Parts: sequence; structure tokens; C-alpha cells
Amino acid sequence: MAGAWIFQGNPRYYDVAGAVRALPSIAWVVRQYKRQIEAGDTAYIWETGGTGVVARAIVTGDPVLAFDQTDAFTRQFDGVTAPELFAPLTIVEVFDPPLSRAECRADPVLETLRNLAFPNATNYPLMPEQEAAIKALLGEPRRAAEPPPTDRYRLAFLAGAIEAWREANGSEPSEGVLERILTRYPGDPAETINVSTLRERCEMTSRLEM
Repeated sequence: MAGAWIFQGNPRYYDVAGAVRALPSIAWVVRQYKRQIEAGDTAYIWETGGTGVVARAIVTGDPVLAFDQTDAFTRQFDGVTAPELFAPLTIVEVFDPPLSRAECRADPVLETLRNLAFPNATNYPLMPEQEAAIKALLGEPRRAAEPPPTDRYRLAFLAGAIEAWREANGSEPSEGVLERILTRYPGDPAETINVSTLRERCEMTSRLEM
């Protein structure tokens, strides 16, 4: 009988949401339940950090031993150099918006998900009632949660900062540059943010980088 699992990924190391949208198949590391996960199983792809379930996939083959399966969506090497088991997954459905961690915690069945209690693993079994609850929530009309005002301000600020950096320096800003802009020159949420103000801050940050 085919099983159901949560396959969890950390966006610090891998762009989970981006990968499931762009790749038809992914090799996912299997670190737990190595003898139980097999071809024909269902895997719900979970991105940590509050995002939750971003996609549903089918395990198309039994896990096989291989060296690290990096791809274009790998953000940071996880430090494992020895070969590990990887299961081939075919992405069947991408959920937009995802089924968030907060939604799962609020559900009387899904609040018992093992990855909510023990978040540091990769592979978690799903009970039949838990998979049914996931399907039920994903089948309901849902919409992406609106970010709070502070987050909206920071997102708008970041967008302006990127535009201003391009104008001032003729290149794309690094993550370090954006962090410096936000932490050293955060502005005031009530302030009117415009490109000229941001350009000045970007130029000052650029000098700090030298």
C-alpha cells in the first residue's frame, strides 16, 4: 500500500518554492524511514520558515545511494560529503498559496504533524487522517495571507533599494548590500520613500563596501 510523507526542505539551503515551480522532477534526500519510503508513495513538499506545504509529488523510484544532488536552486552546501539516499520525485501539483504552517497548527488533526513538534528532520510519515486533512484544506478556497504593514513597508523599501542600486552602480545588489541598506538606513514607515533618497543611501552603502 502506497504511503504518504512530508519531505521537508530549508530555504536557507535550497529554494524549495522556486524548484517545485520550475523543475518537473527533483531528487530529494532520504535521511529517515529509509526502508519505508518507496516508489508510488506521495510526498508533500514542505518549506520551513513558516511557508508550509508548497507542492505534492510522487516518488517514482526507490531511494538510491548518490552523492549530493545539487542543482540551480541550491543556495548553500549543507556540509554532507558522504553519499546519501535520494528519492526521485515527480512534481504533480504546486500549491499557490501554500498550506501554511499556521494553518496546519490551527487544524485539530494537522497540529499533530511530527515536523511541527520535531522540525530538524527531513522525512516524516503522514497518517491517513493527516493526509485527508491536508487534501481538505487545500481543496477549500484560499488566498495568500496579506503581509502586515511593517512587512509591506520593508518589501516596498527593498524594491526601491534594488532599483536605486542599479541606477547608482550599474549592477545587481548582493544580499549583503541589501542587509546593510536595511539595517543602517531603515528609514521611517511614515516617511515617503523615493528613488533619490534610496540612491543616496545606496551610494553611501557602496562606499562602505569598498
